[in-house]
Amino acid sequence: MNTLFKKSVLSLSSIFVLCSFTNGTDLSEYTKSQGHYESTFNGTDGNSYDVGKLFKVDLGRRNGGVIGQFIEYSVKSYATYGIRSGGYILKYDHTRINPKAVTNVTSSFSFTHSKTYTFSYSKSIGFDISNSFTVGLKLYGLLNISSENGLKTSRIDTETYTYSYGESETTTYSITYNLNKVPSGYVFAPCIVCSAQILEINYTIYDHYWWGDFESRSSDEVNQNIKLLVYDPSSVELTICIKKELESGRPVYYLHA
Repeated sequence: MNTLFKKSVLSLSSIFVLCSFTNGTDLSEYTKSQGHYESTFNGTDGNSYDVGKLFKVDLGRRNGGVIGQFIEYSVKSYATYGIRSGGYILKYDHTRINPKAVTNVTSSFSFTHSKTYTFSYSKSIGFDISNSFTVGLKLYGLLNISSENGLKTSRIDTETYTYSYGESETTTYSITYNLNKVPSGYVFAPCIVCSAQILEINYTIYDHYWWGDFESRSSDEVNQNIKLLVYDPSSVELTICIKKELESGRPVYYLHA
């Protein structure tokens, strides 16, 4: 079932968190971060759209000498992450803490995000292209970008999906841990988890002349793949994630309330 998202802006303030744990190898209190791949997604218009459906959106006159341009795109994959059943780890500290080496830990943890938007891309694109995705896909949380905000690029502090719009801000947390419940053989780090939608989109922009339509003369506008993250600000949760000692890659398990 697709996760529905409220149109609201993430608002975070400094938080003091006390994590209380008991030592052991039991992972029953931890949730695995994993996406559920869907064949359809729901729009704000109440309709359901198939993954792979081709969308065509007019872009107006963007280049001199061109009558007009339009974009065609399709969603190659669509995945949902639910905070209760397998949320997305939006940000985690790359410094892992070994509970065997310390008795008490107090640390700070920062997260940089757009002040206005709760979605971001795997690469930088013009806000008019993002707005064309909004028009066709009608995703919850994927908002139309104003020209004022569209001329500003925000860097969101998460892996892969680092490009957003408008002004950015940084929220810093002060965290104190009690280490009794970190499973044996694991290290941990603070993290931010949330419900999210992740899409992979393929798009091509076309130039429209009176004698026909042709692919854009710019190679970076033809057959492009981009990933889109849309997260639910009402679900954002500060917690810890764990990894086995010496294990590489992103953490998979997090402690859910």
